[in-house]
Amino acid sequence: MGAEALTGAEALLKELEQKKANGLSAVEHEFQLKMKELTEQTDRKIAEMEENAKKEAVSKSFEESSRILGSAKLEAKRKLFDATEKMMNSNLQLFQQALHDYAEGEAYADSLVRIAKYAAKRLGRGMVISCRMKDKRILEGKGFKTSDEDLQCIGGIIAYDSTRNLSLDLRFEELLRIKEEQVRAEIMEKAH
Repeated sequence: MGAEALTGAEALLKELEQKKANGLSAVEHEFQLKMKELTEQTDRKIAEMEENAKKEAVSKSFEESSRILGSAKLEAKRKLFDATEKMMNSNLQLFQQALHDYAEGEAYADSLVRIAKYAAKRLGRGMVISCRMKDKRILEGKGFKTSDEDLQCIGGIIAYDSTRNLSLDLRFEELLRIKEEQVRAEIMEKAH
């Protein structure tokens, strides 16, 4: 496992990171547009609710008007959160579909081999790969040992060392899951 394997793995990681960055950039752009629209609607609604609350406060006590105003702001924030969550889920589904389409395309075979080489570099000789049945032929053709397990995933592999004590989960779903929490936190931070 020389510099060529390292370069291949690094290239694969850079390619996956670039695709992720491009996907996230598109999601971020759409999010910003939706967020601007939602913020404007929310601001108008808050202003309307504040105006109504102020009118009502004339006839009610100061405490009651504060409760109404706080409730209106809380409701507006809840609606903003719900809309953000719905948009995030929708965009994640689109990203998963893009990964599925990629896994069915011609470039996937080369990426799959680079992923396997990366895993071999990390786990050493005797590594066993679990993959989708349709990926077995590709990997075995490149000299990789595969298990009989039919991995149900969009694409990628789970590789085990010779003792099966160590594993490396390089399935597309797992790679996306790892980043999903970070992306959600970043988007929610920007939403507030």
